[in-house]
Amino acid sequence: AKALVKVGIITDTEGQSLQEGLEKVQEEWANGTFELKPGDEDIHTANERRLTEIIGPVGGKLHTGRSRNDQVATDTRLWTVEAERDILKDLGILLEAGAEF
Repeated sequence: AKALVKVGIITDTEGQSLQEGLEKVQEEWANGTFELKPGDEDIHTANERRLTEIIGPVGGKLHTGRSRNDQVATDTRLWTVEAERDILKDLGILLEAGAEF
């Protein structure tokens, strides 16, 4: 949303609305209250549907300028970075344990 505002595709107000709506969607996922519905094709359409339910039609502008492939590539990268951090943390614990042995 910030990038869309920065290049002038959406207004500051729309960007703020998207940001706040996304935070609510994230909270629902974190709390386990997000509801998947039969019409949701995948995680992207589910998030966009819920975002639009929360903030209205501006929710449909979230994917402007990004293909589904772009979204999947970004999600995969974010997941990989988080997984890498977890692996490095576990490796540090393993090395500490080995050093004490």
